[in-house]
Amino acid sequence: MSDRDRQNKHDRDSNISSSMYSRVNIGNNLNNSRNGTRHTDIAGSMNNPDEKLKNTRSSSRSFLYTVLFFLLGIGFSFAYMYLSALLFNDYLTSPESKELLPTIFSLTLPFVLGFLSAKGLLALVAKFTRIPL
Repeated sequence: MSDRDRQNKHDRDSNISSSMYSRVNIGNNLNNSRNGTRHTDIAGSMNNPDEKLKNTRSSSRSFLYTVLFFLLGIGFSFAYMYLSALLFNDYLTSPESKELLPTIFSLTLPFVLGFLSAKGLLALVAKFTRIPL
């Protein structure tokens, strides 16, 4: 048994057959032999679904979506801050408003609501229009 045959047997028996390297570099068109000086195309494929990169939210969103998301998020946040200042004017002028926890909530909650509203609005716009967001 030659070295090449032993190597092929070892490749078949080991876990390398399930790796991306062996699926792509499966060999050339000359009966999977790599001998000789003639270079041919590789017979493997990169179209397997488990080898494709998963679409993440950051890679699937356009620049327009990102700009609109931040503009609308900040706008909604300041609108919620203004409404909460109008509604809770008595509380904000009282001595209880100088505590740390209510102050943190009164600052972070409008930002969370603002960016959630921006995300929801952009989802509705993308659903009902043909604008690629």
